[in-house]
Order: sequence, then structure tokens, then C-alpha cells
Amino acid sequence: MNVFVPESAFGDKRTPVYSAVDNSGWRASHLRASVTVGTSYSSSTSTVGAALKAGYVFVDVASRSRGLIGADGSAPGKAPAAVVDAKAAVRYLSLNDAAMPGSAERIVVNGTSGGGALVSILGAPGNRAEYTPHLAAIGAAGTVRKAGNPLATRHMG
Repeated sequence: MNVFVPESAFGDKRTPVYSAVDNSGWRASHLRASVTVGTSYSSSTSTVGAALKAGYVFVDVASRSRGLIGADGSAPGKAPAAVVDAKAAVRYLSLNDAAMPGSAERIVVNGTSGGGALVSILGAPGNRAEYTPHLAAIGAAGTVRKAGNPLATRHMG
């Protein structure tokens, strides 16, 4: 997870947090947001630049999904991996709200194509207990890691 903060948001705990979910075709997404100092941005050229210019804290989150092959030949992106990763990111932001610029109570998540579907799935079940074992398996913030799980040492953030 990368977090980009506009100067106007430092010390402002009410600034909304914006995350653009990029899982088009339900493919795994990678951290890709970047900003070049002194460059002008618009929504047609850069989601992160446009969000920062509009005053949002921008969060770029990578997630596992279709097409991802593990070093051991496994398929770590199988469902519900993409949803779990998105939930882990929101969970991390919520649990670290006091330490971060912006407000985890004002998170805006947007996506198109597979990312749009993922955003819908992210919000629909809320904080349902069915996701807890999956969140714990990746070591998501606020969960208890299960001993012996090879993913238990991974962190989302």
C-alpha cells in the first residue's frame, strides 16, 4: 500500500481518503501510482495526481487476483483473495486512523470493470465474520495470525 498526501491534508483529520481499485478483467493489481513534483495533472492523465489536486489523500493498493502465480506454482489470487486484500487495506486504514493524515471515516473507493465489481463486493458484506479467517491468514491488521500459515508473515501495508 502506498499513501500519497497533499500538503493541504497534513494535520487535517477530516480530509477524505480516495482509493482507485484497478483490477480490470479481475487481474491482479500492482502498486503503480506515482507523482512527479512540478507536473500538472488532470483526471484524464493521472488518477493519483487528480485526487491529490482535489485535496484527497490517495491510497494505492495492490491485490491478488486472477493470473497471479506464486513462486511455488500455487494460485494465491484465487477467490476471495482480491476482496480480502481490499478489506485488509480498509481495515489497516481504519485501525491506523489516528496516526495517518485524512479520515478513515471518509474513505471513497472507486473502480471500473473488475475494479468496479470488487468495490461493490467490498462494501456489500460490511464487516462479516466470514472474512476473518482469510484476513488472519494474510496477517491483516487487527487479526490473530495462525501459527504454521506461510502467509502469516505477510503484511498489507
